[in-house]
Amino acid sequence: MKTLFFTTVLLLCSASTWSSSQLELHENKSLVCPLYHAYKLKSKVEDLPNDKLIHCSLSCMISLYCTKFDVFSIGVIKEVADALGMGDPDYKDILANIKGIELSSDAQEDEECIPLCENFYGEGAE
Repeated sequence: MKTLFFTTVLLLCSASTWSSSQLELHENKSLVCPLYHAYKLKSKVEDLPNDKLIHCSLSCMISLYCTKFDVFSIGVIKEVADALGMGDPDYKDILANIKGIELSSDAQEDEECIPLCENFYGEGAE
């Protein structure tokens, strides 16, 4: 089951790198973009006080670099992976991701995302 999941993610990543008019890689318009930035930015949010604040802040930060659709897609894929036994699935994580994506419109730099998300997911909020 895990192999099927990872194969599907790989195919989605590969398919999303092709433009509709030509076969060329677009660095910030593929599922590779949010995966790369999630890895790069995770250390900025991993010590935040609750899971929803982490989801919101990280999605906001990644949305500063990648398309909002790709950030949303990776968040959904992560929750599907959790549902397949790789974590603890929670639909509220997807809602926190969406809020972070929305709030990214009000941010210019990574550091601005955490305070924006704290307005909705402050300490202890779940």
